[in-house]
Amino acid sequence: MIRELSIRGYSEYGADSLSIEHPCIVIFIGPNNSGKSLILQEITSECKNPDNDYKVLRRLTFDHISESEADEELEGFIPDYKNKLDKNNFISLSFGDKLVTGPPEEYIIARVNPNIPEDAKPTDWQRRRIFTSWYAKHRILDMHGERRLSIVYPQERGDLKKPIGSFARLLTNDPKRAELRSLVHEAFDIWIGFDSSEGSILQLRFGQTEPVGERTIEDETLNWMADALTTDEVSDGVKAFAGILIELIAGDHKVVTIDEPEAFLHPSLSFKLGKEAVKVARKYGKQIFVATHSPHFLMGAIQSGTRVDIVRLTYDGFAGSANYLDLKDLRNIIRKPLLRSANTLSGLFYRSVIVTEADADRAFYNEINERLLDQADSRGNENCLYLNAYGKDSIHEIVKPLRAMGIAAACIADIDVTASPQPSGHLTLVAM
Repeated sequence: MIRELSIRGYSEYGADSLSIEHPCIVIFIGPNNSGKSLILQEITSECKNPDNDYKVLRRLTFDHISESEADEELEGFIPDYKNKLDKNNFISLSFGDKLVTGPPEEYIIARVNPNIPEDAKPTDWQRRRIFTSWYAKHRILDMHGERRLSIVYPQERGDLKKPIGSFARLLTNDPKRAELRSLVHEAFDIWIGFDSSEGSILQLRFGQTEPVGERTIEDETLNWMADALTTDEVSDGVKAFAGILIELIAGDHKVVTIDEPEAFLHPSLSFKLGKEAVKVARKYGKQIFVATHSPHFLMGAIQSGTRVDIVRLTYDGFAGSANYLDLKDLRNIIRKPLLRSANTLSGLFYRSVIVTEADADRAFYNEINERLLDQADSRGNENCLYLNAYGKDSIHEIVKPLRAMGIAAACIADIDVTASPQPSGHLTLVAM
């Protein structure tokens, strides 16, 4: 649905924005208050109620199709729709529980030309709003914390011959249901099942054994459902993990925004979610935009083997910047035992990084900084991470890649470093 994402404040000389064409999986990282959550809100707003007063987002460009393709889309919604117009020559399109009514010509015009030129006129904005009301707002899901917890609660079963909800789609699709079940079991050692035995709703159950015959009401099936845990009896981590994967596997949204997917999850599960969520999104053609504070989620996404666009946002109180991070550089950090054990990837989420020779040095200087901050001393360094390089010979191996990714990185070394051969790369040395 989104053809190009343009972000304000690109830090490369001579450019005022960073653009990503044909985004599929975009992960926003950076320090607190850098605009990560804000850009997700602005992407959602542009798809639902477009505006031109954004702080981080510069522009969204949407995919467009031909008139004949738009006409075929309408035929897919309502076969022979031209002979089914009401007295006002209107059609009604159903998007889940939402109904959109209007002339079919509006839909076709919006799908053919949804974008706004640089010198936009009022008619251009009117056309964009028609596009969002007919199409984009029904194709994007804002999966904030409360939303992804609510996904796992009971849904209306509806007509299983034409399933609408994600539960109904999973119940009627054995391969997708098996995929979800396998991912949840690998993460939590618990089996997920779909219970259709109560009225007109579908509910999730969580058991110690794999469910049998979910699409039947045999005694064995009913007994499993009766013994399994309800949604209220499992942790928020299980709910959040399952909720995200349910929507990515079975939801009908084309674009999904996820803020802090690591919430409620242990670091190892954040890694698992990062790895599996991006693979599932790519597999089912979803565009996902994620804001995260978790190096574990980021590491899982990088190690998924899937193309991921990673953007580091910063904001200094006056201006923001957006740096596109090279996936190859990040993979090199993960693959090197020293950089991985030194927690180098966590530096991406801080404004600055100080690298020391040993862990005792790291703890010492970090404590000094914390005390300065507690006393509101101007010499304190806000939002700074202290890392241990396990020796002076490896300091440059941590500082160099961090600086290459636009992070203010320096080192504190003992005085004997001045007598040692100088490592490659330029370092800021503070002898103590």
